[in-house]
Amino acid sequence: SIIIEYFYFKVKVLFFDTWMAPYHVGTALDIAEKHIAAGDEVQYVNISASLPFIEVHHKRKNSQHWVLRKKYNQIEKMCAPGHIPFSFKTGVSPFFKFSLPDSVKTTNDLRFWEYDGMDLGISILSSLISQTRDAEPNLAQHRKLLNQIATSCIKTLLSFKYWCNTFKPDRVYFVNGRTAITRPILRYCQNNGIDFRTHERGGNENVNSYSIHTTYLHDLESYNQLIESHWSESTKSESEKIAIANMFFERLRSGKKQWMAFNDLMQKGMLPSGFDSNKNNIVFFTSSITEFAAIDTNKNAETLFPNQFESVRFIANVLARKPNTVFYLRLHPNTKKTFRIEYDRWLRFVDEMGDKIQWIDGDSGIDTYTLMHVANKIIVSYSTVGIEAPIYNKPVIAVQNARYHKLGSTYFPSSLNELEQWLLDDELKPKPLIGSYKFAYFQMTWGIPFVHYEPTSRFFGKYRGIDLDAITFNFVDRFVMRLIDRFKITHL
Repeated sequence: SIIIEYFYFKVKVLFFDTWMAPYHVGTALDIAEKHIAAGDEVQYVNISASLPFIEVHHKRKNSQHWVLRKKYNQIEKMCAPGHIPFSFKTGVSPFFKFSLPDSVKTTNDLRFWEYDGMDLGISILSSLISQTRDAEPNLAQHRKLLNQIATSCIKTLLSFKYWCNTFKPDRVYFVNGRTAITRPILRYCQNNGIDFRTHERGGNENVNSYSIHTTYLHDLESYNQLIESHWSESTKSESEKIAIANMFFERLRSGKKQWMAFNDLMQKGMLPSGFDSNKNNIVFFTSSITEFAAIDTNKNAETLFPNQFESVRFIANVLARKPNTVFYLRLHPNTKKTFRIEYDRWLRFVDEMGDKIQWIDGDSGIDTYTLMHVANKIIVSYSTVGIEAPIYNKPVIAVQNARYHKLGSTYFPSSLNELEQWLLDDELKPKPLIGSYKFAYFQMTWGIPFVHYEPTSRFFGKYRGIDLDAITFNFVDRFVMRLIDRFKITHL
């Protein structure tokens, strides 16, 4: 559950940042002020000015030393009731460079590459995928960028070691833990018994909150456990929790989801041309695979397929043998907008599969919710449709690990034979709704309320009334991020 046991004793607390984004800075400052108020010793470090690669968008003028120093000087003046010492020192040579070994030639090589006993290759791959928007990037083609990411990754590790040895913190805070410039911090803390917390947003709908936890949110097994504990530890009655959960589903149907929504193009009630309710209609709702291409394989290995393409191929071939069955593939709308390489791959794949698949493009006006209502079965990999569909009294099969696959509202096959059996079973019953309610309640209520930070959008906000956007980004950066907000680009 949410970690709230901050301040039972005086501690030395290290906040270690590798990029500047208003929503992360605001969260860190909110937590830091609580520690200062409790009498703890706080040290805030940001090394992004010294990294050749930083997240969100690539190296820009806003990460130069003098700009960062000016920003932090302004931030320091906001913070009360105490002073937060800031440092940009890395403890590593400014000329440090790192190149991946020549033996790392493929994405699979990179996925399993380790440094100092840590799975840093998978985090480097994650950041490379984020930059190229390609789940299977050509490493030779992107070698320069790849080595910049690797340099930032190893430099982050070496700098973090320096600060651990110098400051000797009792606790460490940092963002995320998935990417190349945060995974080294996570793994070093875990390997050396250092108490740490990662911080993120609260639930997707609980926008005025943040979260603190002891792992990273792309650890899907832990995410399922977190949802379960949040539900069980709530002081609200079950009927109250279900009422709040239903608000989440209503927001999705109405298109009022906070800060991002993908149903702008849907036409209410619209179904695919020629849709026949007398047939056995099975729909696969895809997710954008790019974000999940580099999840920790050690803790998320309960999966039958290496990717969505192979799962769809297997399902299409099984259903092709079943009479009176139509298999629809609904592409996630963000794929076409943001991940064009992935989108083009889907086009080639569907062409290869021929009439085994009925294609529904991401920007189609087909109404997802009407389609869920009339389908006989729903199949997903990671998509949140998988946890929405049980509300429509539909059997849902999740063929990959998801943030809800162990909550009890979806089928999760343990073998290909079991999956095939469920696909061919016309009497497959919907699972209980309780897992869907747990997930929705979590999204609506999970998080710790901000004290001083006020989000104004997905990316921006004010700290003690001061616009962190104006402090953190120059004009070009602000323009880029506003475009991202405007067009609902979600993979950052």
